[in-house]
Amino acid sequence: MFTLLSGLYDLATAREEVRLLIIGLDAAGKTTLLNALTQSSASASMPATRPTVGLNVGRLDVGGCSVMLWDLGGASGLRTIWER
Repeated sequence: MFTLLSGLYDLATAREEVRLLIIGLDAAGKTTLLNALTQSSASASMPATRPTVGLNVGRLDVGGCSVMLWDLGGASGLRTIWER
């Protein structure tokens, strides 16, 4: 019975989740975009970004929707994982 009620509660309070993949060539501004979107507006200055090794993940809440942002590195050695 608890499982049924828990499932109904999860269904009633579920929020839509969107997954967004950011890919592009190295030094194109992908990580800067990710940081700008996920930083709070109260923060006056953004820290310097370093080249991404692997990936960066961020989450953003827009209205009733949750957006998961994935930033894949753009160096030539990392482009092989773009297809996967």
